[in-house]
Amino acid sequence: MPSPLTLCMITKQAMEQRKDEIILCNHIDFSREAQAAYEARKLGNNGWSKSKTMKCVAHIPLELSATHPYLVAATEARQWGNNTEAKMWLKRFLIEHPEFKVSNF
Repeated sequence: MPSPLTLCMITKQAMEQRKDEIILCNHIDFSREAQAAYEARKLGNNGWSKSKTMKCVAHIPLELSATHPYLVAATEARQWGNNTEAKMWLKRFLIEHPEFKVSNF
């Protein structure tokens, strides 16, 4: 199973020029993370480690965690010490993208 911290693969890049701006668009393949989450779900332990000390909730790619608005809001809430709001944003993200979900929390 790939590590949840592996970087995704850029499959296509496109560059546009609008007036005095250059816009770079990256198309990223998240299939490895989705497959890792699927494999973890198949284990049937609801994301718990063997020693029951840690629980994996999702396999979220680093590229996505830095750019998706829900995950950025969750990170900011966690930095301000508001774990309830961070959990709310993470749940919203996992409702939209269930392919990365490993367990319920």
